[in-house]
Amino acid sequence: MKVENGEGRADASPEAQVVDLDCALRRVGGSKDLLQEITQLFCSEECPELTRNIREALAKQDSALLERAAHTLRSSVDLFGAKRAFDAARSLEELARESDFQGAAEMWKTLDQELANLGAALANLET
Repeated sequence: MKVENGEGRADASPEAQVVDLDCALRRVGGSKDLLQEITQLFCSEECPELTRNIREALAKQDSALLERAAHTLRSSVDLFGAKRAFDAARSLEELARESDFQGAAEMWKTLDQELANLGAALANLET
């Protein structure tokens, strides 16, 4: 199993890595099959539902829903060692806690892009 993460490009760095495959495998006891199953569920069900919840929370300015969705998403992306997505979700969660919807809307743009990057990286998982 490997993840395409930009390694080999001149501008690639460890910080540019989208998924930490070693970390993800450790978190599932080394099972590539389990990691693929979790990846499939995350991409097809969990992430789309949570992003809908975030969009709805932003539209309704519902800080409780926003905080809960960002928290759950943060925990989920952490499984994949997706540091940038994790950091963006954590920031969104904190902004929701403060009811800073302007800041949250801006952070959502960042998180949404990081989720797109994560989705692309997860789609490239190979056994």
